[in-house]
Amino acid sequence: MKVTLSWFEVFQGVQSGGMRRIEAMKHTRQPIYGEPNLDLWGLDIEAALAEIAVAKAYDLYWEGVARAPSQLRGDVSNLQVRSTYREDGCLILHEDDPDDALFVLVTGRAPTYTIRGWMKAAEGKSPKWWREGDGRPAFFVPQTALNRSSPVGEGRLLTGPWPASKSTTKVTSSL
Repeated sequence: MKVTLSWFEVFQGVQSGGMRRIEAMKHTRQPIYGEPNLDLWGLDIEAALAEIAVAKAYDLYWEGVARAPSQLRGDVSNLQVRSTYREDGCLILHEDDPDDALFVLVTGRAPTYTIRGWMKAAEGKSPKWWREGDGRPAFFVPQTALNRSSPVGEGRLLTGPWPASKSTTKVTSSL
């Protein structure tokens, strides 16, 4: 599913991604996976934009910046978003990803993204998708293995912010 963000949405993503990078620097948080010499500003901004694309596609609430990201259940509602600029990219899962979490793969760059599908982490942690190479051991799930249906309805999703959020929007169940 292709999603094209408005320029205002791109602006929001740039602001949120930049704020995430500043917060990470302030708290000396290092990238959990991958090479430390990557363009972290660009990665944070593109990640935020991919999350906006998922929120827009599934009509879900998106909290752009969280004071404690580790306390959130997902990036967009209960969904974890993994993104790459590579159109043929895989959904990358790690051993410590929660088995019950739903992961959505998004490809592209601003302003246009493609939601490739989703998978529950437990299903994606198959030995057939494990790769040791490139200094990033992980499960690389091919796009052909992903669910193409909407992940909405695969459990309780939040349409408002998390209870610990400073936002005044109310939390409700959806589908």
